[in-house]
Amino acid sequence: MKTRNVIGALSAAAIITSASLGDIQSLELPFQGDITEGFEQYEIGDYPSLDVFDGSGFVTAIGQEAPPVPEVEIHFGVTIHGIHVQARSGVRMLGTTFSDDVSPAIRWNLTQPALMFGGFFATNNLVPDATAFFYDEDNNFLGQQPLFIPNDGNWVWQGWETTGAGIARIDFFGNGQFGPGFIFYDDMDYIPIPAPASAVLLGAVGLIARRRRR
Repeated sequence: MKTRNVIGALSAAAIITSASLGDIQSLELPFQGDITEGFEQYEIGDYPSLDVFDGSGFVTAIGQEAPPVPEVEIHFGVTIHGIHVQARSGVRMLGTTFSDDVSPAIRWNLTQPALMFGGFFATNNLVPDATAFFYDEDNNFLGQQPLFIPNDGNWVWQGWETTGAGIARIDFFGNGQFGPGFIFYDDMDYIPIPAPASAVLLGAVGLIARRRRR
């Protein structure tokens, strides 16, 4: 996990496609996040909850009521349904536990709401693709977006930007008959919405620069 300069991240913002729903727009190209997560610092194993993004968020498993309690899991690589998924970079990736071929969904919670969120996704589900559901910090629904993930174990990038309230929660649900999971995550990026004071400061710096050019 590492942090990057937010000014550089914003200057490298991805092109926005016309695909949008609610306050959420899909991004066509990868962006350089201010905060990244590659999961390399975690031990292989199961976690009821896992802190990510240098403490700016955490992930949990959802969508399974009966025991065992669903957990997120750090994997080296996983073969399910004859399809193998290996970590995209390094040797670790995020997924969920499997019980009787059932896999729960994953919820990303961001303590600093995001302007942009994205990363690399893979699946070994029998059914390709998934859906992401976005919420603000007051649990208001911002919109949903499809994830186009081939069920061949290969990694694909997808990302999104909010045009309204900050993204504070994302729920990812797969399409499989054995549960909404079987989705893996690696090399995730996000750009938090700047604090009001920072936005005012950036505006003041821009105003001074314009005056000096006159």
